[in-house]
Amino acid sequence: MKKLKDKIEKTRQKRGKPAPLHTKAAPASSMLTWLIALAFIALAGAGSYAILHFYVLTRIPHAMIGTWVVVNVKTNAGDKSNQALKDGRLVFRRDGTLTVMTNMDGKGYTIKATVEVEDDTLRITSVNPNNGQKATDVQTIRTLEGDRFVIEDSKGTMLMMERLRE
Repeated sequence: MKKLKDKIEKTRQKRGKPAPLHTKAAPASSMLTWLIALAFIALAGAGSYAILHFYVLTRIPHAMIGTWVVVNVKTNAGDKSNQALKDGRLVFRRDGTLTVMTNMDGKGYTIKATVEVEDDTLRITSVNPNNGQKATDVQTIRTLEGDRFVIEDSKGTMLMMERLRE
């Protein structure tokens, strides 16, 4: 093999061409390679998180998420227990939490609860601040489309709500 290299070198010298310089192909910068790899990993992680957070782990329908204002309360004759909810706000969050803000006797109240939805049944579970007991109220979803949301409890009380646009 060495003889062949020597012959090629002598032939080149006779022709007047200098021997080519031995150059190695420059390897890609390892820092740049790592940065690109990390960028792809971060992008894949962010995409996975977004899909899980917004689609897979959502506990209530997307149409329900947001702030709703109670515009009307229809109750059976004589039952005034839910009238305090009129003009109140119900804030449904993606993780299944509910915050109810209302005024009763000129005093502001906030109730925190969790919600579960199965078909047209809405279960609202709250904790009584006085005794720590959990109470679950089952509501039937009558309408949930666009900016209208109507639910009815077992006594026939209906809450008509409209989405609050902020």
